[in-house]
Order: sequence, then structure tokens, then C-alpha cells
Amino acid sequence: MRRRSFPFVLLLLPILTCFILQSNALVSSSFIVSSSGMINYNPTPEDGWLHTDGIYIKDNASRTVAVRAIANFPWTYPYLSQVIDNAKNHGINFITLGFRPPEEATFPLENFAFDFNTQASLMDDKINLCKSKGVYVILNYHHSSAGLYYDLGLTTPEAQASHVIDVVAPLVDRYKDEPTVVGIRPLDEPHLGRAGEQIFWQQVIGTLRGINPNLLWFAHIINVLRLGLGYWYLNPWQTPAEVPYPNIIMDGGWWIGGGRESDPGTSDYAKADEIFTWVTDAMAYFRTNVGIPTGLTPGIDEYYPANNARSYLLIKLHRWMEENRYILTHYVADYQLGIDQGEACFNEVFPDTPYPQYW
Repeated sequence: MRRRSFPFVLLLLPILTCFILQSNALVSSSFIVSSSGMINYNPTPEDGWLHTDGIYIKDNASRTVAVRAIANFPWTYPYLSQVIDNAKNHGINFITLGFRPPEEATFPLENFAFDFNTQASLMDDKINLCKSKGVYVILNYHHSSAGLYYDLGLTTPEAQASHVIDVVAPLVDRYKDEPTVVGIRPLDEPHLGRAGEQIFWQQVIGTLRGINPNLLWFAHIINVLRLGLGYWYLNPWQTPAEVPYPNIIMDGGWWIGGGRESDPGTSDYAKADEIFTWVTDAMAYFRTNVGIPTGLTPGIDEYYPANNARSYLLIKLHRWMEENRYILTHYVADYQLGIDQGEACFNEVFPDTPYPQYW
């Protein structure tokens, strides 16, 4: 009987294997990969504070967190709940809430305006909404160093650092016991030179982490200029030893469109492939040499429905970042695009398979 039953077991193996694989596909949070251990595909504020570990972000259970974020400026935009629902349907688990003090949010940036002195309860409401929907929050002081220089007359790294600390410190203090607010992006697009940015980040992060050492710090230092060949040296950190504190992420933003050098237009697919190569080479260079988590916001201007070289480039770049486990932030479903168009953008970028695809 035993000798007869052995071939029968072999016949069952393909069926059992198929069943196991299907089960793993349904329970993605327990999927194991050799390069980074357990993967947390669906992190929520209930997981508590997160931290960096080499090129990954991890939770308190040492699982690598698959970070996928969108950006929103919700202070005068009434649809945050719907945006989050649409985003979560596509695997988004972080949301960046951008703001500026009202005096810095002049036309056409009125939607950025948030007055902490009079609207603290509004921010509480937005963060509680994110918490209830199970998404982490990154607070973003959405101003650039060029803006601080020309708009506010802050001409030195030290002056800009002092201003950013004054703006951001009250928020860090208010939510220091709330892990829903898991990270801070203190400034967008710094252009202070390598030495100047070393001073800026050292002072800003050093001061703010004294209030809350648990936060992730999204240093928005990757931009079109630094993605271009020959400009990588402008990044403030070139080796792991130069990174001043734990929990720092190299973050960045890059828009496709508007006739820029990084824009293939609607029909130049060869240029789209060329841009893809230099962007991905630069991202790999940054992460390999600096050795910390690295991300990019590859956004696109209002060119939807796309089906053109711009969307081809965006889709190809997103899939590469996902496949290679970069932090992925997305600006579709932003206030500029609206609910329906934002959802259409998601559906176009990820048309076949819901997240997770590659992690």
C-alpha cells in the first residue's frame, strides 16, 4: 500500500503547490523575499513608529515597509476622504499633507495655506481622518530654498534652517506622541550647494529630532538637476558616513511635462527611454553610494488621458521603482487633478494588477 500511495502523492504536489501560491498571493503581508526579509505591504499607524535600516524602512517587527505615498494639500480641498479611498484601492499607504503659512501661500498656491495659530484643530481633523483610514502621514512644509531666498530674503543656510525650524517645530511638538504623523519633509527642493545643505539638514533635523527622535526625515534633495548626468556631486551626502542622523530618507520630486529637459513630449518615445536611463542610473547611484532609503515623486502635469510618451515614461519609471524597492510617491489625485482624473491616473499607471506587484 505504501509503494502505491507514493505516486499518488506526487500527483497531488502540483495541485498543492498551486493552492499554496494562491494563498500567498492573497496574504501578501507574509510574503518572504531573500533580500530584505518579511514585507509589510499594508502598514498602518497601528504598527507604530517606523525606522530606517540600511536602504529600507522597517517597522517594529523588523518587516520592510513598502512605502507608497501620494501628496495632497487638503486645507481648502474638501475631498481628502475620497482621495484616500481611491489611493488605498491602488495600494497607497502614506499621504503627504503639504502646507505653507498663509503669508507664504499667495496666488496660485492658496490651497497650500495653513495657519497653525488658528487652524490647529483642522490639522487634527485631517490627521485623525488619515488615522481612521489606516494611512500614515508625512507633513511637508512645501516651500523651496529658492522661494525662501527670493520671497523671504533668507540668503544663508543658517537663516533658512532657523525659519524652517520656527515653522515646523510646533507641529513636531504637537504630534510627538502620535505615530500617525510618522515623518516630516522639512523643505522642498533645496538649492544651497553641497556644503550649504549639509549645514541646513544638520541644523534642521538635529533640532527637530530633539523634540521627537522617532520621526522619519524626508530630505527632498533629489531633483531634475541632480538626476542629470554630471550633477550628482551636488547631493549633500555622498557616503553613509556623511549622513548626520538615523531615519533620514533621500527623497525627491521630478515633473514630466512643460517642455523641460526631462520632458519627452507626447510622441518622443526614444527620448522617454533615454530619460528613463539617466533617471534610473542616478537613483541607483544615490542609493548604492549613500546607503539609505531613496525615493522619488515622478509626477506629471495635466496631460491625461495620456497614452503617449509622457505616460509611457511615467509608467515605466513607476514599475522600475516598484520592482527595485524604491520609495514611491505619487502626485496624481492631487488637488490639481481632482477625484475623477486622479483615479483615472492611478488606473492608467497601474492598469493590470493591483498592488503589490513586485515587492
